[in-house]
Amino acid sequence: MKGFDKCKAHGNAVVYKCESHNELCCKDCHFDSHKTCDKILLISQLAEADDTNNDPRITDLISDCISMAHCVASTCNIDSKSAERNYNQDNEMVCYEIERAKETIIQLLDDAKKHIQPKLADSNKSEIKQLQTWQSTALNLKMELEKSQSVNDSVQKRGTKNT
Repeated sequence: MKGFDKCKAHGNAVVYKCESHNELCCKDCHFDSHKTCDKILLISQLAEADDTNNDPRITDLISDCISMAHCVASTCNIDSKSAERNYNQDNEMVCYEIERAKETIIQLLDDAKKHIQPKLADSNKSEIKQLQTWQSTALNLKMELEKSQSVNDSVQKRGTKNT
């Protein structure tokens, strides 16, 4: 019974067999689900029941265990090469999808770049034009202030015609 000696529901040691439901159960299962069942047998009693091994309950119990073991083995039966191929295909599919997503993101970024570059160039031209206008205005103002300073210096040195 190695591997089948624990209750699936509670993880406890299996100590009973419910003949009514044909199930192995632990103490908790017995209390929760099988306390009203007519035929609850201790597994230790089944094993000790008959030294001649002619007790049909033991044969049935062994048969049930074999049946359960076969059921578990068949549900877990995996052709390792087939499973490896399936896993490899799944892995390849995941990698392919990641690569496809990466390419899509790169394409979207390239499209955004193409869309933004002309706008940046126009914005830069506009800024440069504005700076050139300010520079020209500042230079004109400087020239006017220099003229005013020259006139002011002359007036300071020579005075005006009325003075």
